[in-house]
Amino acid sequence: MARTMGFRLGKRLNTLLACSLPVLLLPAAGQAASYGAGIENSQWYLAESVFECRLVHEVPGYGRAVFNHRAGESLSFFLESDSTPMRPGRGSLVVEAPAWRPGVAPKPLGTVNVSDDRRQVSLDTRQAFVVAHGLLEGMRPTVTRESWFDGRPVRVQVSNINFAGEYVVAPAKPDTTSFV
Repeated sequence: MARTMGFRLGKRLNTLLACSLPVLLLPAAGQAASYGAGIENSQWYLAESVFECRLVHEVPGYGRAVFNHRAGESLSFFLESDSTPMRPGRGSLVVEAPAWRPGVAPKPLGTVNVSDDRRQVSLDTRQAFVVAHGLLEGMRPTVTRESWFDGRPVRVQVSNINFAGEYVVAPAKPDTTSFV
């Protein structure tokens, strides 16, 4: 009898696990793939020459976020991917508070063009300055676009941690600024 009871209990447990496993996995199936550096690995690196300055941020699992300023040109910003997970088309750009600043509402900045090459997102000068300003305010710029392989959202988050120490704004002309 003990052997029969153990068999029934094992069978019931297996049935329970088999029925509940799909329910437990359902929320994960609908979640976005998120890429972004955390507190422990967020770094910004300055690479400069006489002709160009680049401020580079590694986005784990995705690639890099880069502010670029060439001599005689305006500031630009782009996301460069190692694997191009986002489907080409229009994505959204928001500046949102990091997890440790709850209650701060995200600020939508509009849409961005997502391409199918390694430089998936390129921002114009105005948007680049808005993103830099958001980072200086302790916010986290985020681009969201559906993936090309399953249509689920892909979120690329740019960390504000260690940004202000590397970003320098200097007056170029009385009414403009430039990244140096």
